[in-house]
Amino acid sequence: SRRLESEKRALEAQARELDRHAHQDPLTGLWNRRYVDDELPRLVDEAITRAAPLTLSIGDIDLFKSINDKYGHPTGDVVLCAVADLLRDNCRPSDTVARIGGEEFLLVLEDTDPPGAFQVCERLRRAVEKHAWARIAPELVVTISFGISDPMAGADARLLLATADRQLYVAKNAGRN
Repeated sequence: SRRLESEKRALEAQARELDRHAHQDPLTGLWNRRYVDDELPRLVDEAITRAAPLTLSIGDIDLFKSINDKYGHPTGDVVLCAVADLLRDNCRPSDTVARIGGEEFLLVLEDTDPPGAFQVCERLRRAVEKHAWARIAPELVVTISFGISDPMAGADARLLLATADRQLYVAKNAGRN
């Protein structure tokens, strides 16, 4: 009986570890796209039930391909990790920060309306812009652009993501950063 209990605990620990690997980006340690796909509908439904605001923001490192081209992929990886740390360190523990693509990040800002999300994104934008990038590579400059979802898009996770993505490209086309 003790042996079975020990094996059960070991299997449960293995299952938790597999789940973590399935939902965590191996480079940055942030949640990944699979986690977002699994959790975002639940978070949206929960916000609706609580009648609480929920705003999504997609951030994209500006001209990331040129960073990889000029400084190499190992430096690009260091930049991705540094940006991930800046986002995580400047968000609340209740916020979800995920890497959803190469240089794209998603913020799920619970209990935050769009003006509040704008303030969060502006704080994050400044933190990325002011980071000591030259310590990583001389003349390295890194900026990030954000798009914020419009809750008027409806209470559907896909629509919220789509509006945040559209707004990201508005920011990119307006000059980035």
